[in-house]
Amino acid sequence: MDRQWRRRDVLGSIGSATVGVAVAGTPASADSLSNHRNVEVYDENGTKLPVAGDTGNPILANDVTQTIRIEAFPPDPDDEPLSQQEFQINADEDPVSETTIDTYSVLQEASRLVTDNENYLNIPYREGQIGYLTVTPIGTGEEVIVLRDSGGNRVQNHAGEDIVFDVLRSNLEVALDLGRDSVTPGESLTATVTVVATGEPLLRADIALIDSNGNWIDSALTDESGRATIEIPESARLGEYSLETRPAGYQPTAVSFQVRSPPEFDENLTLYPQSDQAISGTSSAEQGTTYTIEVAGPGFIEDAETEVQADGTFSAAFDLRSLSAGDEVTARIDGLDEVIYTLESPPAATVTMNPQISQNGDIVTVSEAFLPEGGYVVMHDANSGDVIGHTAYFEPGTYGDVDVLLDERLPGGENDVMAMPHLDSDGDEVYDFPDSDGPYVADGEPVTDTAVVSVSRTPASFEVTSFDAPDTVTWGDYVTVTARIENTGNVEATQPVECRIDSGVVTTRTVTLGGGASQAVEFTFQAVDAGRFTLGVYTDDDSQTGQLTVETPQTTTTTTTDTPVRDPPTTPAAPSGSQFSDNGSPEDESGLPWLPLGAGVAVSVAGLVGWLSFTNTDDRPTGNAGEAPPQNGGGSSPSDGGDASPSDPESAPQSTADRPGPDAGQSPTNTSDRGPTEQASNDTRQRGAAVDSEGTRSAEPESPLATGVRDLSNVNRLGRRGPLDVYTAVHADVADPVRVLTVADGVDVDDDLEAGFRDAVHGWRNLSSHPNVVTLQDWGTDPVPWVATEMVADATPFGAYEADPDVLLDVLSDVVEPVNTASLYSATHGNLTDETVLIADTEQGPTGLVDDWGVNRVVERAQDETWLTPYTAPEQLEAGTGGRSTEVFALGALAYEALAGEPPFPETDDETRYLDAVRRGPTPPSERDGSDPALDGPILRALAADPEQRHSSVTAFDAALRNER
Repeated sequence: MDRQWRRRDVLGSIGSATVGVAVAGTPASADSLSNHRNVEVYDENGTKLPVAGDTGNPILANDVTQTIRIEAFPPDPDDEPLSQQEFQINADEDPVSETTIDTYSVLQEASRLVTDNENYLNIPYREGQIGYLTVTPIGTGEEVIVLRDSGGNRVQNHAGEDIVFDVLRSNLEVALDLGRDSVTPGESLTATVTVVATGEPLLRADIALIDSNGNWIDSALTDESGRATIEIPESARLGEYSLETRPAGYQPTAVSFQVRSPPEFDENLTLYPQSDQAISGTSSAEQGTTYTIEVAGPGFIEDAETEVQADGTFSAAFDLRSLSAGDEVTARIDGLDEVIYTLESPPAATVTMNPQISQNGDIVTVSEAFLPEGGYVVMHDANSGDVIGHTAYFEPGTYGDVDVLLDERLPGGENDVMAMPHLDSDGDEVYDFPDSDGPYVADGEPVTDTAVVSVSRTPASFEVTSFDAPDTVTWGDYVTVTARIENTGNVEATQPVECRIDSGVVTTRTVTLGGGASQAVEFTFQAVDAGRFTLGVYTDDDSQTGQLTVETPQTTTTTTTDTPVRDPPTTPAAPSGSQFSDNGSPEDESGLPWLPLGAGVAVSVAGLVGWLSFTNTDDRPTGNAGEAPPQNGGGSSPSDGGDASPSDPESAPQSTADRPGPDAGQSPTNTSDRGPTEQASNDTRQRGAAVDSEGTRSAEPESPLATGVRDLSNVNRLGRRGPLDVYTAVHADVADPVRVLTVADGVDVDDDLEAGFRDAVHGWRNLSSHPNVVTLQDWGTDPVPWVATEMVADATPFGAYEADPDVLLDVLSDVVEPVNTASLYSATHGNLTDETVLIADTEQGPTGLVDDWGVNRVVERAQDETWLTPYTAPEQLEAGTGGRSTEVFALGALAYEALAGEPPFPETDDETRYLDAVRRGPTPPSERDGSDPALDGPILRALAADPEQRHSSVTAFDAALRNER
């Protein structure tokens, strides 16, 4: 009901029912008010009733059954305790429900009174009276309910005011806040009751715990902050419960929550000392419930938060790499669950590959791969070690029948293929070895399996897939023809590739291509006859041709006497300084003739050697790679010091308009990386001290690095190491000082040296992040080739470090890993010596570092200087090549030096003497220093003159040496 009641409107309107409460004492007459003046009213638990702001009257909630507490006091301090008193609300006059019942009286100790009226609290009597009256208002208005005594008289408070109640149209509300939506049996739950209109806490509000069937379980009263704590019984069944509060004068309110089982960890988890170790469990808590999992063990392990999923599970990942197998860790959710786990040794990765037949040679299948930490399945050529294909990223687990798409088709026939699982060490799920993502290792070696993959043979067919040549040139010009040759079969083969003018063959090159491989080839010759010709590139299987027009240069008249104008000769003129052979053919200084090839074309045989070039591609042929293109356009390369080419104005006519300048014939590659000043210079640049007009050598100039490299400052020269100058400097992007190596003053810097320098730097950079490789910080080629590296503190060359042999052998073990990693992918250092292996004193003891990844050797070779050291493998001298066995030889020589105190072979510049010493073999180290003879075998095997007789890898050598120590 929601009627607006007024006292005058309800008199006699509701029967004769009376709601009353008896408080111990004798009834007073209707005329006597003395026994009913000192009365206070509260909620049944002692909560103050809300008060209307405009009337000052206490408020009761409409249409809500509520119980009020009545406290009565003697009218005078000297009076005896009151006898039973009766109070009532007249349902005939006031808007209350007639069904209101359950009134009673209780005599309580004075100390249980809740009044805060000091007039009552200071009365020196021992007992007061407390009674309760339950009422349900059914109408609204001001003063619509009156508290009366048994005689119907109004009851008054201490101030002599009638105790009357207002009932508002809209009930006042309280908020009940739990702060959570679920608990577990045995947990406590704290609730807060506040008045919605003011936000103030409500004191002594009764909060009841009700189960899903509506049964009362427990209750608690709020404190001064409006909070109450209720214990959930251990025996509570799982399901929905509610908390309810019904303070008099307010609308009752209730809040539901769930009683759920506590979270429980999975006890049978297997954890390893690795990253991303999952600790999981189950919970009946609501989806999205958050737990904090704490893991305690040796060292610090960061906590992790987890959420309950829809299926009732939760999981969090932890990084346990700092721990070891056998360590114990304790997982805990505070106050809810706790489990102790023992870390186990991680399982080793495995890979299995069976012999198979591949129709196209582009896919191979790995039978099974187990990647305990996730990663990739990578395919290698089992003979060269080159990567030939890899999969996308796999999550940790076991995978069967893994198809690997190869980068190139395998050739027809039988192919030895090696499968190798790799880690995803940087966590980006992108295969980017060698910067990261190295192979899984077991017992110090990569995990591999090898099988034969048979591919159906398709006969080799050399097709000319592209052809490029000019349409028109002028007599005397140089013509460049480029083409790409592709073997469309899958069998390796060798064929001649010819450049032809009409029916005449200009030159022939023998090319070897594997199945599916291709090669770019370039021919250069001089046009010495006018006319229109068919120009083409031919193989045994295919050809491509075009039309070439050679125009006669226009003859012009000039008064200049420096360069006379000549008509084109009928035969090509010989180059300056040449002589004619007995048969009348011109010759250059090489002694090789110029050959007239018909169709107005003649070339120098010596020039062909320099002009013909094959451009390397990713699919390099197995045969000769070809020479570099001519650097000056003549019959001999700049390094040969040959005389002018047929284009020289003294030996071949040219028109004034088309005559080249002083750098005529210079290859475009000579200027691509140079500034304007360098482009105007000769191909070969000479650095050194200046010479004045009287021939006196001036003081050494300031290092070009100081002004030529923007990022370098405070450049100070330390000295010279072989063909390199050594400096210290400050780099703009590096916090600490750096060491700078440059091509030394006086060394000729040409394009070949720069190209070799770049290749060496790229190899160094790819391994620079390894902890046992000196870090490469920056590099450049302008104004001279240079590299900036870390300044290694307390580093000493291997040959100058004084320590026991065992310490030196341990240092060599440090450098084995980066050298082996490089050799797995066909990259070698090639110059491991007692100067390029450094020893740094660290907190962990002497540590080996690899320095100078080939830079020193490149400069020496470019200058035709010897690079023979007591650590040089014989194949480096005999064939100019190196590989895994070369590194084994160098480390064997260093290990020999660690035991004997000196290298195994003499230091000499005489290659013949050195090779003889290597073939004879060194004296066993045990006979020179008394070391353990058991070490002789592994070291002498590493120093075998025949690479096939050495250890298969540096790791195999290191393992053999360790087994004997």
